[in-house]
Amino acid sequence: MSMLVDLPKPLDEYQEKELKGRTVCYDVAGWPVHPDSGERSVRILSLKTEFCLNLIFFLAYPLALILRLCSLCCCIKNGGDDDETCYKRVNIIRCKADKKNSRPEVDRYYDNDLREASDTHYVIQCMKESQLSLEKLHNSFS
Repeated sequence: MSMLVDLPKPLDEYQEKELKGRTVCYDVAGWPVHPDSGERSVRILSLKTEFCLNLIFFLAYPLALILRLCSLCCCIKNGGDDDETCYKRVNIIRCKADKKNSRPEVDRYYDNDLREASDTHYVIQCMKESQLSLEKLHNSFS
């Protein structure tokens, strides 16, 4: 509660109808107190703020916990189960703009595919060129 609402906080006026218009009294710790009894029995938050906090604590938070438990138990499967087989096949959908009425084509890469090897080689070459460029730039500043 203290993380959501900074308490005690100074009040402009009491929230209670019977205490409206009276000067707000505080105890030694800075909490607003009832002006007649000196007890901490006055409302610190407005009714709207209390309603929002109650909504969070009694509805949203338990609902989030229930959904989390359901995801752990049964319905929602986490993608981390099959990490090794996850990238065995990658589907790439390409739309060719040069043909009229052309439909998207699915380009599939499989393990040990020559196209995948050439693409990997191209990426490695680009990374090496980038590394050389960075080294030259670093040497020029040294």
